[in-house]
Amino acid sequence: MIVDDGIIVAEPCPTCGSTHTVYEAVYRFWKCEDCSGVWAHDADDPDYEEVEDAPQEPGAGLPTINLTFFMTEESHPQEWETAWARLAELNGGDPVCECPDTGANWQYICTAQTEDGWMHYFKHRLHPVTRRRESLLIPCSPELLTCEELSDA
Repeated sequence: MIVDDGIIVAEPCPTCGSTHTVYEAVYRFWKCEDCSGVWAHDADDPDYEEVEDAPQEPGAGLPTINLTFFMTEESHPQEWETAWARLAELNGGDPVCECPDTGANWQYICTAQTEDGWMHYFKHRLHPVTRRRESLLIPCSPELLTCEELSDA
């Protein structure tokens, strides 16, 4: 985002070069009024401000997080597949739910120990159905709960 003396200056469209662009301040993305191109800058992503804030369910308050564990597709392939499959079940079979306006989709944030046990935390910057930011906690599988990283925690 280009700011000059506190005023957001129109940013040229990376697709067509037009300066007839609009900044969507709530979701922090740009849209070109000429070619309908949409783009955002990683540094403007509001999710970076909330990495440690994991709600218990969409719209709920924050749980107490005792420990955090980061899972990757390579480190725990079966659990990774299981968590994304469960996310797809909750989204009508679509694990991505790509927003047509921004390209935003579900992102795995972390696996956290909450008052209700170990949960996988997912966030969506702009869900295409609800048209707002969403988050979900998905319970870990019993198999993951026996892995060394979590049992030592």
